[in-house]
Amino acid sequence: MSSRITLRVYIVLICVFFKQVNASVCEQQQIQLHVLGSGGPELDDGRASSSYLVLQGGQARYLLDTGSGASLRFGESQAEFEHLDAIFLSHLHTDHSADLPAFVKGAFFTRRSRDLRVFGPGGNERVPATSEFIQRLFSESGAFSYLSDYLVKGEEAFLVSGIDAPLSKAREQRYQLTENALAFSLATHHGPIPAVAWKLDFSGWKIVYAGDMNNKHKRLAGFAKDADLLIVHNAIPEFAGSIAKNLHITPSQIAQIAKESKVKHLLISHFMNRTQFRQQQLLKTLKASYKGKITVAEDLMILSL
Repeated sequence: MSSRITLRVYIVLICVFFKQVNASVCEQQQIQLHVLGSGGPELDDGRASSSYLVLQGGQARYLLDTGSGASLRFGESQAEFEHLDAIFLSHLHTDHSADLPAFVKGAFFTRRSRDLRVFGPGGNERVPATSEFIQRLFSESGAFSYLSDYLVKGEEAFLVSGIDAPLSKAREQRYQLTENALAFSLATHHGPIPAVAWKLDFSGWKIVYAGDMNNKHKRLAGFAKDADLLIVHNAIPEFAGSIAKNLHITPSQIAQIAKESKVKHLLISHFMNRTQFRQQQLLKTLKASYKGKITVAEDLMILSL
């Protein structure tokens, strides 16, 4: 048994058998996911676009995507931006990244003093790499040039930097976030758009965020093996056309991945008008193959691991 799993088992035993005596230990280790945005790019779906906040011990730690509306939902969640360790982008479509400048500017009015790392996919001829995306947003010749000091060490309270996850299909990439937290990236297929899935590992507790993808490479099930929570997007119905299926995963594919990976909890999100009114059919399809816990996401929903 690995040392990380051993630590997880030890903490669980403390929380189960000595909850009253060691309540503070349990609280410090508790992992929660706040759904900030469960929608897509449409203007009339009544949801913020894709964004998920991971908290540990009641404090914001990691942000998964920053779609439009995410900064508003972040404030509504009462999280504090100065506690955030990093941001992870699955890809650079607007409904997954548009609020990044809003977070950077909004942070000026917080007590944040630590540098901010933004992890995301590398680029191709269609879309820039995440590090270049940061430059195009905030450099002196960028779209928000008045925020260019955030790219120069010592000019603002913190530095913003982009880290590019490789797009190679051959391997995962590992990142040491803190002493007890790791991140892993996995290149996925989202049509012509560079995209990655993310896995966060807190001493054995695992959250996997698939982002927008189809199942072309058939690697997500292995990447999410035995995860405590798998976040998958339902942007298309089963009968979608070939163009949509080149970008997104179908309900039956979601069910197969959940079954193969044996994840404990499946969170379905990123609904569009073509899918949010077909949730009963979605659940029927999922439950035919997957016997674990299923949750349908709504903005500001809170899940505890």
